[in-house]
Amino acid sequence: MNSEYVKNLICFDFDGVFHQGERELKEPLPGILDCLTSLVNDGYHIVILSARNPATINKWLTYYDFPIIPIYRNKPPAFCYVDDRAVNFNGNYSELISSIKKFNPWWNSA
Repeated sequence: MNSEYVKNLICFDFDGVFHQGERELKEPLPGILDCLTSLVNDGYHIVILSARNPATINKWLTYYDFPIIPIYRNKPPAFCYVDDRAVNFNGNYSELISSIKKFNPWWNSA
């Protein structure tokens, strides 16, 4: 990958971002396709990072009429990462500890 591509690369987690949850594959979350389309139209390159079998993801993407999206099993160098289980590190470890202890994925909030 050249540096220009990496600068515009956005790496999306699959489970919890494309569909709700983490085990059973469900319908796409409302707005995900529009979000991806908008980012691509703005010059970004989209990839998926997932521990899930790429063939399973491709089958799901095809079933729901998504474009072909490269799937990585190892984290590529990217401009940013979109993940339902991420905690943003702001340089302060005390705040990080607190954020981790209070963390709950969006779809598991009650």
